[in-house]
Order: sequence, then structure tokens, then C-alpha cells
Amino acid sequence: MDNYSISLEKTFSFIREKGPVLVAVSGGSDSMALLFLANAWARKNEREVLCVSVDHGLRPEAVAEAAYVAMVCEGLGIVHTTLAWDGVKPVTGISAAARNARYELMAEFASDFGIRIILTGHTRDDQAETVLMRLRRSANNGASSSRGHSGMCRRVLLGGSEGGISLLRPLLHLSRAQLREYLNEISQSWIEDPSNHDVSFERVRVRNELAEKPDFKDRLVEYSQVMGRWREVNCVAAAQFLMQHCSCKPGHVFEINIANITSVPEGVVMMAIKTVLATAGGGNFLVPDSQLEPVLRRIKQEGIGRVTLGNCIVENNSVVIRIFREARNLNSEIIGRGQSGVWDGRVHFSNDSDEDIQIEAMTVKYLAEVEAGGSGIFEGIKKAVLLSSPLVTTASGISIPLHFDKSFLPAQLDVRTGANAIENYCPQWDFALLEWLKEIDLAVEQRDMLVHAIEK
Repeated sequence: MDNYSISLEKTFSFIREKGPVLVAVSGGSDSMALLFLANAWARKNEREVLCVSVDHGLRPEAVAEAAYVAMVCEGLGIVHTTLAWDGVKPVTGISAAARNARYELMAEFASDFGIRIILTGHTRDDQAETVLMRLRRSANNGASSSRGHSGMCRRVLLGGSEGGISLLRPLLHLSRAQLREYLNEISQSWIEDPSNHDVSFERVRVRNELAEKPDFKDRLVEYSQVMGRWREVNCVAAAQFLMQHCSCKPGHVFEINIANITSVPEGVVMMAIKTVLATAGGGNFLVPDSQLEPVLRRIKQEGIGRVTLGNCIVENNSVVIRIFREARNLNSEIIGRGQSGVWDGRVHFSNDSDEDIQIEAMTVKYLAEVEAGGSGIFEGIKKAVLLSSPLVTTASGISIPLHFDKSFLPAQLDVRTGANAIENYCPQWDFALLEWLKEIDLAVEQRDMLVHAIEK
């Protein structure tokens, strides 16, 4: 990796999205090189470039660093904005919290200005460091899942499958040394962050270790590329399995025929069931292999009857597995006019109607009132399913059982099934699972249309 020439075409050719681009720049060598490279590419292709720096409020030097980036941007004719992470900071996990806050701030800024692309300066070195840290964590925790070994993806979707913002990493094939050589060639300085030399951080220790092992670093990157391809193939196979063998019954009860889970590789089945659990349970993370493996093993061998896993009830007989949300820890949300929101991590709302709405789980009182009315809408549905199902109440007091009857939903209220664990920061490798999420609502709509046609 000692060739310092950088091809704009090779670096940015994978970008298919149209419109302006937002470049995240901290002032360090990687992001500063990205700023100049992206600006050259954008000018060549008549694209607008905007720049943001994020002040996490953790270091006093950050203000001066953002001001320096703003000065450089002014010289390039690029609009620069500093975004601040305000509020109380967590005592533990500060690095992860800062990263999440950074992406949320940038995504919100991009959305406000109609920008669909955010560029970050992650490099080949960052990829190697990330993979080595994840490999060691897997070994230390005894984890069998290797999804994380794929490292960072070049394309990540932020904010869900509908109209999401793309986080793109065009420099993953380039080393930090190449980028610094490029900056030296154009006589552009950068800022050295003191924390990059603080060995109390795991990444700094790994970076120092890999600096002495360039061949090992290259092997880590090659390994991540192989694992990325494996992850994509596995997700495609899991999505295909779900489309063929998983049905969604009233109340969003997901059913899979047990006979089908023995006909495909275990890794595909594991990913498929993890996806269903994330969709039915609304959790922010996929269920670990260590929790799912024994459950799946017992299902195959003897049947488990009923267990809870990933906020879900998992039950089976000799024929099917049923997975649905357990009726606990269900919150209530108000989605105001012109606002969007997510209820229980699994139902996404976009409220462009002229009234506020409230979403909560059905209650025993509500079910008793419906039963007393004699509508029969919930006939044959388990009470446990009903008590975890969303109930939408309008400002006028009309209550609509969302998964059973959408007839009285307010106009311009868009509702879709979601899964935080799949959609949040979704890498391109997992896009097939997003397509399956879309298919859930399409299948339910077709089922409802058929039922209404039969009733008529």
C-alpha cells in the first residue's frame, strides 16, 4: 500500500444517490483529506458540498478545531456548520454514546436540508482496527456469531427503510498514510487530536500494535471483505427463507413451519429467526446466538412449548413455531401533527393528519368493551396477542386496533412495520432484510383485502 496516487473515479464511483453531499470533518488528517477529495469530485460532477463538524462538548479544544475547519471551508467556498452535542453525558460507554449522538445530529441536519448523503473519512486503517477489536471481543466473550467481523460497510442506511439517509465511507480502500501524503502534496495541514495517542483507549492500543504489523493489517482488511460477502449472502438467504416460509397472522403473530427449518443451513435459520424476533419484539439489538442456539436446538429435537426471548413469546407444537410480542414493558406515545415516531421499536408512524394521535397497547378494559359490543373482531385471537397489540386513539376519542382494523385511521397517517435492530445503521449487506420488512405490510394488506372481499 505504498502508492499514494488517489483516483477520484475509483473513490466515489459507488455513490449512486443524487443531490448535495454532506461531509463530516473533524479537522484530522482523514476527514480533511475527505473534504478536499470530495470537493474536487463534486466540482467535477456539478454537485454541491456542505460540511459539518460535531462538538461533543468533551474537549475544550473542539471549539478551535471546528473554527479551523470552518476557515478551510470558507477558502473552498463550502458552507460549514458546527453541531453541538448538548445535555448530560453518560458516565460509561462515552465513546459509543458520542458516536451515536454524532450520527443522529448529522442525520437530523441532513434531513432538515433535504440532503440524502453523508460522507465520513473512515479508512483502511480504521477497518483493520475495528475488525481486530471485534475478533478479540468475540474470543473473550465466547460468542459464536461472526457478523461483526465484516467490520464497517461502505454504505449504511440511517433512519429506516423509507427515505433513509445514506452514510457513505468512500475512503475505506485507502490508508491513513496515503491520505496524509495527499495532504502534503496539496500543502494542507491538519489537526492532531491528543486522544489519538491516549493508550487508555482500546483503539489507540490496537492502532499502535498494528503499526508494527503491516502485513497483519492487510490480512485483517481482506478478512473483513470476505466476511462482508458472507454476511450479505447469509442475509439474502435468510430473507428468501422468510418470504417463502414465514407468514404473518392477525396481531402480527409470525409463524414458521418447523419442517422448513431443517431444510436450510443453521446460519440462515438463525439469522431468519433473529430477524423475526427483532420485528416482533422491537428490541434495539439482535438476540445473541448464545440465547437463541439452545432454544432452536430444543425446537428441532423435542419442542419447547413456550419460552420468552427477545421481548417475545416463542411457542411451538409439532408443526409450527409462533413468535409474537410479550405483553410487558409496553409504553404509550403521542405523535403530534406533522411529527414522526416509533412505538415499541416496531411500529413506525408519520403523522401528516390534522390531529394528534396516541399509541398504546390494548388493555383488558378495552377488550371487554369490544367484546360487550359483540363485533367479534378478535374472535379466535389469543388474549396474550391482543394485550401486546397497538391501539391508536385519535384526538376525537376513536380507538383503532391497528393490526386488526385500519378503517378509521386518520387521513394522512402513514403506518408501517419496522424493526430497530435491523433498520438502525443498516449496512448494505443486510438490505435484503429490509425488503422482507416491506413485504410484511404488503402481505397483510393483501390478506385484509381478501378478507373484506369474502365478507362482501
